[in-house]
Amino acid sequence: MVVILASGGLDSYVMWHYAVHLGEDPTAIYFDINSPYREKEIAAIESLEIPVAIKKVDLIMPEDRITPTEQIIRGRNFILAALGAYFGNEVWLGALYGEIHNHMPDKSNKFKDDFNAIAEYVYHAYAARLVYPFEHMTKTEVVSWALENGITPERLMRTNTCYDPVEQRCGRCSTCFKRWVAMINNGIEEEYPIEPHESEAAQSLLSAYQSAIGENDFSHYGKKRIEETKTALGKIGIKGVL
Repeated sequence: MVVILASGGLDSYVMWHYAVHLGEDPTAIYFDINSPYREKEIAAIESLEIPVAIKKVDLIMPEDRITPTEQIIRGRNFILAALGAYFGNEVWLGALYGEIHNHMPDKSNKFKDDFNAIAEYVYHAYAARLVYPFEHMTKTEVVSWALENGITPERLMRTNTCYDPVEQRCGRCSTCFKRWVAMINNGIEEEYPIEPHESEAAQSLLSAYQSAIGENDFSHYGKKRIEETKTALGKIGIKGVL
């Protein structure tokens, strides 16, 4: 059985449809670990038409004094993958091209390989393993696949890809900028309180992309991802940044 680690986000939503397209009968599970953005993730899940089981896991509790930042919940993917492996023999995680590297240990290939070695030992008879079904696709390509396979822009826009605890799309975080790139490249315009490409997070990413180009080092920021960002900026008349 394929288990989709659902979050109400763009990637996991399309992933469910991708699994069905491949002939799988996926089970989508949202593990409610009391994250800072749990309420809007659950709201996004409930607005979508796919079946998602919501399972409460009291991981982040005030009395434990382990306070996550908006973007970092330590060991999140490891914990969720281990929970998911209890329910199925394949756990699908939304790690995309350009995100799978050692700068993000719990989305790296080493993490996947090591997790699978542990899962094989622990779950032995169930042969549980972690899979990155979109490992060769950028977010732009994920959105493109969705549109080509009957998922409407309106449904994609119901998903949540943002680190703000309240706003569905804050426009200030790096995930909003990466979502904006993917959507703009596919002709979808969404509303934001501020333009994502003008945010500090976007400017920081663009600076990092420029360094990657200058040093010809795409081990962290994939070349295709940078080119797609350049294309998106060009669509709104911004040229020469990358």
